[in-house]
Amino acid sequence: GTFNLYEGGIGSSLIKSHVEDVTRKIKGKNYGRTIKIKTTTLDKFVKERGIRNIALVKIDVEGMDMRVLKGSSEILKGTYAPDFIVEVIDEYLKRAGSSKQELLTYMNAFGYMPYYFTQSGLKPYTEEEKTAINLFFSKKNG
Repeated sequence: GTFNLYEGGIGSSLIKSHVEDVTRKIKGKNYGRTIKIKTTTLDKFVKERGIRNIALVKIDVEGMDMRVLKGSSEILKGTYAPDFIVEVIDEYLKRAGSSKQELLTYMNAFGYMPYYFTQSGLKPYTEEEKTAINLFFSKKNG
């Protein structure tokens, strides 16, 4: 498929309102331009290239995380499913029509457990309130 990428001179996003808000706050003006980009799912990308082994996937897509994860359902349910690191920002997820809770529930349905990073290693994530957090999801015991 295709998506619009909104560019604001200080960054870009698939969520127009995010770029507008950030650009207005920092530069005092609206975003600059819209770029059409071709997209694919992670499932399709892996299948087309014959990739059989993935250890880790990092997702940092400013709130579009659920679209990436839904396009990775075959990988998520696989026997040798990779670990994921997902930047979770509930405000951005909500702007994209999702939420932190939906993301956690979705990953749990595939047997993934969330963890967060500390100086002493990974700790189980218990949904404490943080505005932004990188969560580590694994099917293996932490």
